[in-house]
Order: sequence, then C-alpha cells, then structure tokens
Amino acid sequence: MRTWLVPRAELLPDQLRAIELEPTEHRLIAGPPGSGKTQVLLHRAAYLRERLHSDSGRFRIFVFTNSLKRYIRSALHLLDLPESCVWGFDAWCVGFYRRRISPVLPEQGDEDGTPDFAAIRAAVAERVRAEGSRAKLYDFVMVDEGQDLDASAFAIVTAIAGHVTVCTDAKQQIYDGGSDEAEIARGLGIRRRNIALLEAFRCSPYIAELAAEFVPDAEERAGYLRQVRTEQSEREQPVVLVGLEPPDELAFLEDALRTRLARSERVGILVPKRRVMAEIAAALRGRGIEVETPERMDFAGDRPKVMPYHSAKGITLDSVLLPGLQTENFHRYTPARIERLLFVAITRAQAWAGLATMVEGKQVFAPLQRLLAPRRGRHWAVHDVRARQPVYGGSAPPAPPEDDLTSLL
Repeated sequence: MRTWLVPRAELLPDQLRAIELEPTEHRLIAGPPGSGKTQVLLHRAAYLRERLHSDSGRFRIFVFTNSLKRYIRSALHLLDLPESCVWGFDAWCVGFYRRRISPVLPEQGDEDGTPDFAAIRAAVAERVRAEGSRAKLYDFVMVDEGQDLDASAFAIVTAIAGHVTVCTDAKQQIYDGGSDEAEIARGLGIRRRNIALLEAFRCSPYIAELAAEFVPDAEERAGYLRQVRTEQSEREQPVVLVGLEPPDELAFLEDALRTRLARSERVGILVPKRRVMAEIAAALRGRGIEVETPERMDFAGDRPKVMPYHSAKGITLDSVLLPGLQTENFHRYTPARIERLLFVAITRAQAWAGLATMVEGKQVFAPLQRLLAPRRGRHWAVHDVRARQPVYGGSAPPAPPEDDLTSLL
C-alpha cells in the first residue's frame, strides 16, 4: 500500500525538533508548502500520545477540508493512530453543538438549509469558555492549516485541550476569515511561533520558481525562493500551454496522465470550480482513465485525483495538472485571491506541473501573462498552440527523455 508519510528515521533535524517540542505551552509551527508540516503533525501526535499516555479518545487532529481528512487518515495505520482522531473542525463543532447546546443547528437562511458554521463556532466558543476547566476534553489537539481558522476556532481548541500544536503557512490562506501568524499566536497565548521549517522543503526548485510568480510581494517572493533546499534531480520543466481548444485540453490531460501513471506517480488534476471538476472527471472516464473526486478518494491508491483547489490544501502529490485556466472560471474571485489559489495549486506538486489555458479571443488568462514573457533563466516551457511553436525564455531547454510529456505535445 502506497503512502505519503515519511518514516521518522528519515525526517530532518528541524522536523524532529518540532515533533519533540515540550508540551509545556501551546506551540506554533510555520513552514512553506512542502516543508513537512503535516508529516510533523502526525509524528508529533504519535509522540505526544506516548509522552502523555493518552488513549484514543483523549486527543484530536483537526483539519479544514474532508479531502485533507481522508489524506491524513490514509497514513494513520503506520503510526498506530485511530481514524477516529482526525476530524474536520466544523464537523466537530456541529457534533458538540448538537450534544451540548441544541439538536437544532442555526442555518444561513438559504433554501438548502446550510448550517451557519460561523454562528455554530461562536456558540461553541461561548459554551466552552463558560465551562472553564470542565471543558478540557482532550490531553492535546493538533491543528493543520491553521491559517484557515478564525479567532473563535482558537478560543475553542485552547479551551478543550491541555495542549495545542498548530501548523500554519500564511501564503496558503485562501479562505475568507482566516488568521495570520500573529493572530494565531495571540489565540494560543504565546508571543510568536516556536519553530520554522525551512531546511525540509520538498518541492523541486522548478516548481518553486513557477509558484513564486504568484507571490505578489517582491520581498516575500525572494524569501520564499531562498527557502528552497531540494536539489533539482531531474531536469524536467513544468509546462504552460496557451490557446488550447477544449479537445486539445482534454488530449493534453490524457497524454499527461498516461505518462505520469506509467511512472507510478501520484497525480492531481486541480480545477477552480466543482462544475469543471465534474466535466473533466466525466471526460477522462470516457477516455478510459479512472479518476477519483473528493466524495470518494483513496489516497493509498494510484488513481488520479480530480478536485477543486480548495480541496487540495495540505495534500502533496508528485505532479499536478491545472486545466481550465480561463477568466470565466474565476469570475467571483478577486485578483489577489486568484494569485493565492494558483500558488496553492502549483505547490501541491513535488516534481512537475502542467498548466493549460483555452482561447479567450485574443487574450490569455491574465495571471498567466507574466509566465509567457521570454527571459533568461526561466525553467518552465511555454507552448503557444496558436503560434504552433514552443517559446522558451533564455536558451533552449535540455532535450527531454523520450517519455517526457513535452515530447508528446
């Protein structure tokens, strides 16, 4: 059975130091994409379980999405941790509200009867504050993707647990109402983060360079690139395809997936909307490629995963494909949010990424414009289908191996 979890013996010194931080106070661990935050989170849960002699009902791992919950649960058996310890944070709050406050949930007022999660969190936070020390349900709580939780969430976790460890990365905050690092530290009652994972960065430099194009602040961008410690073992460039028609995009996806699967890679097809996800999943299945969507994902299996950007947060893959990069699929997002979404999507990959945009009159999807300008030292290949000629920055790239994706285009 395949797993993404790295054995403890293979972790790096900074990761081991983070795992063994004393639980004498709450802890905040920061790190960029691929720095091993989720690895640390699980190994620290196993460490604290043994250190504090906690049974399976006395600790929790909280995440923000169901996809990340399934991803983490796929590796728990390696650490002898129960699946019941991993919860979506809002799902836990709903359960608490029904048991301790009211069986009837507050709703947002739409026709679907969607729960008002903000109101539920606020009510749970008020209840656990009122209960004081009686609210300590757990010896410890671990929180992944802490930047997506608000102040009420940290009020809850610090009230229900004797110890809290939070992993965070401000550059990956793509939900409204999240928290920056300083806000999380205040919520935990500490002055600042305890450790930053820098040396353990796992994305390839080519992926990091491509993703850095979507970090708008120049100083932040330079700092992010300085954190890259992984050597580029294979000289395979990410690919940006421009000006595709729908049949061309589907052919690109099929060819890329067959190439990646032949290499036994874990592959994700990440899209901006659930509608696009459904269309692409159906089209690929029609071409004989079995894929999985968030409703039923097995992260121990080899099938490609098709999911929206939001569902992919916290998940690490070998390669990612980003189709559907066109304005109509992002019309409700601000430019700043689109930048963050693309950064998060690209950095799900450890080794390779392929981006594809369709024809929009004479225009190219605006955020991709900066990727097309020729310049020296650029390590991604641009294929402009309209011109029928690949365009590269600087000198021509090295010849790819025979099974490289670029030889199939």
